[in-house]
Amino acid sequence: MKWYMNNRVTFLPASLLGLMFAALFMLSSVIVRADTAGSDNGDSSASINSDENSLFGGSGGVVEEVDKNRTVSSLQNVMLSGKGVDIGGEYNFSSVSSWMWDTAGKKISDITFDTLKNPDNESFNTTLNASVYFDGRPDENFRVFGKAEVEYPFTETGSRSINDIFRVKELFSDFNWNNLIFFRGGKQTINWGVGYFFSPADIINLTSIDPENPNAEREGPAALKVNVPIGINNAYLYIIDKNIEKPEDIEVAPKAEFVLGNSEVGFGGVYQKDHAPTAMVTVTGSIWDFDIFGEGVVSYGSDTVFVKETAKTLANPFGLETEKIDDKYFLSGTAGFRYSNSDDDGNFDMSIAAQYLYNGDGYSNKDILKDNITGVMQMIGAGSLSYEDIAMPGIHYAASSLMWNGMFNTDLSLNIFWIGNLSDSSGQVIPGISYKFFDKLKAYLKMPLTYGDEGYQYTQNGSTVSVSLELSMGSGAF
Repeated sequence: MKWYMNNRVTFLPASLLGLMFAALFMLSSVIVRADTAGSDNGDSSASINSDENSLFGGSGGVVEEVDKNRTVSSLQNVMLSGKGVDIGGEYNFSSVSSWMWDTAGKKISDITFDTLKNPDNESFNTTLNASVYFDGRPDENFRVFGKAEVEYPFTETGSRSINDIFRVKELFSDFNWNNLIFFRGGKQTINWGVGYFFSPADIINLTSIDPENPNAEREGPAALKVNVPIGINNAYLYIIDKNIEKPEDIEVAPKAEFVLGNSEVGFGGVYQKDHAPTAMVTVTGSIWDFDIFGEGVVSYGSDTVFVKETAKTLANPFGLETEKIDDKYFLSGTAGFRYSNSDDDGNFDMSIAAQYLYNGDGYSNKDILKDNITGVMQMIGAGSLSYEDIAMPGIHYAASSLMWNGMFNTDLSLNIFWIGNLSDSSGQVIPGISYKFFDKLKAYLKMPLTYGDEGYQYTQNGSTVSVSLELSMGSGAF
């Protein structure tokens, strides 16, 4: 069951969008100092970087304090230099063996050698996939980028379609008007939120963050992005097509980002007909050696379908019904930090991340899904409810990770990941260690364990302990 989702919700009546965008534009102009020019956009030479920050002004993360007495690089310099076409990608080949033991109601004294010899479940899986990109830059004002992915097995089955085998991840072009207004048109990943494990403000992308692999690419929609740099600040407008069939169903999303000292603040929202209007704010900055971030989201109504208990009848033996709420405000928010440190000798190359999430779409009754699981699954089968609707049933969540790369300057690395639904007291801990035999041969040993009462989010079938051994062979970028 997929536990993580983005509620694709929306903002403001269409008649107010132009006024809001104009107001954000003027506010940004007021904040910018007159002696500041251009926009700090990072390194334009990394052609594999297809995100919006490679050609546009958004930082997408913690920003450094800007020296307003110097002229930062302009977007036209970041754009293209007529260097032709770059082609590259990534290749991944690995095999994973996994063993799982049911630990519900068991004590340590119950574990014997025979128990370990006979796991409750075991599996073997081969991962073979590759992504290929092209980055065409025929002149300094035009760029076309595309990326596609193919994944094994390469045959269709009853549960596997051609979209599972081959898919286009990104396909867009960058162009501009007089080096003043910059456009990106096509299928693109959009950097909307700033969260690491959770991002309630990321209300545009088609897929949400995977907390176990937060740096993985997310799939974005087909959209036209308009970026107006105003000194070191930026105003954006997104016009989004999520497989709509009528013009009035277009999704519109304005956004503005302001650099304030060593922090960046973003404001934005999304509007789409027949969806809950939504607004968001993001903040990134730093305190000492800690990168900090936060997001807040408010919507009037929710796009989530809720489960509601009602009287049992012959026609409704489970006493359940679905409910859409469109007449109250929903608030979600998150805050977290990241810290990295590496000593000169390479003995302690470590990073730590932690984040808390308040999920406004969660259930105040933590037992409603657990106590009615049969009826809930029947509603999913009937199509009145989806797995995404019950993906995050809790109100309070937290996650953290500790990574120690090259322990004591060796080929061993340590990683510990934890995520928990604080509302129902269930969660998962994944300690792991990896060893690099040589550059293209690595082994990963993990021991995921879940905890909590049976029937809750991370313990649907009770608590478990697992062991997985992965061997990565010849994987890497090219």
